Amino acid sequence: FWQAYYSDVCRTFATQDAHRRYNPARMYEIELPGAGSTDDEEFVVNRLGQDPGIHVCGNDVVMILSVANETSAPITLSKLDGTDLGFEGSAMKSLKILPGVSAKFPLLLPRLERAPDICDRLTSMTRLQWQADVSEVGFNAEGATGGPMVPINRRVRGGILEIPSVCLKNIIDENPIFLSRVCKAPCFISVNLPGLNSTSSSSEVETGKAVDVAVGVDLASWLSHGLMEKTNLTLEFCCARKNSSDSEAPEKRDWIWIGHVRKALISGERSKGPHLARLLFFNEGDYVVSACVSFSRLGNDNDVKEVWWAEKAATLHVTQRNHQ
Repeated sequence: FWQAYYSDVCRTFATQDAHRRYNPARMYEIELPGAGSTDDEEFVVNRLGQDPGIHVCGNDVVMILSVANETSAPITLSKLDGTDLGFEGSAMKSLKILPGVSAKFPLLLPRLERAPDICDRLTSMTRLQWQADVSEVGFNAEGATGGPMVPINRRVRGGILEIPSVCLKNIIDENPIFLSRVCKAPCFISVNLPGLNSTSSSSEVETGKAVDVAVGVDLASWLSHGLMEKTNLTLEFCCARKNSSDSEAPEKRDWIWIGHVRKALISGERSKGPHLARLLFFNEGDYVVSACVSFSRLGNDNDVKEVWWAEKAATLHVTQRNHQ
């Protein structure tokens, strides 16, 4: 899930004047037109390319949930179906929240089909069960847990915790970019480095040696012909130093692209083969190579784009050329 190297590639894009239009939604200083309602199927299905945002192609999405325990007893949260909270590498069967504490935790969810019942499906997928740990409460909590006539081991409180569907509907109606964050991606992007010997984690190459980069783009089956006719698609290649920071400003160029690295894709035309370019590195280090596809509507005066990055970037370890 984290192999997109989202921060690295976006940081590189942000430093290039030619790509400053690819800003996150919160940085657009424009007033977007009225969206519509999730009650309308056309609104849900045809919203593509109308809301500024940067996303990662993939089958899953991570949502951050916040739960406040305003009771006098600790509560334990868990999924109704017994699956884990969190995500791979940081999974947990349950989460204990102490009294008076507000906890935030991640939840890994599969992306949803674009359909009007999206609010009901999200409510169902994020529903949690809770149970109070009454053994840790004092006498004052007896009234809320069955009363003093009920044995302490029988005083149990529990229930279901869910986000009301009407609340989700209001969120999406006011912030339609939420649809792109939780719905299935409009494309799948693959990035490969043919001709290189790969180790367990990355490929290796020497400085001064050209690296072939092949990018495949497959459009999602749910994209209708009518929607594609009114949408512009642009593919862009990108290279970045791995785990770089904003303060890193190299005095000299680390690499150069050879070939057509920004190209318009023909709307409605399925990919017939990989898009090719070459990279030439001048300095050693660890790099990531990725690509993105931007979707925008025809007649888009504000240059609003919905950008989707490859789920998995290729990684390269560049070493100094051996002159022997």
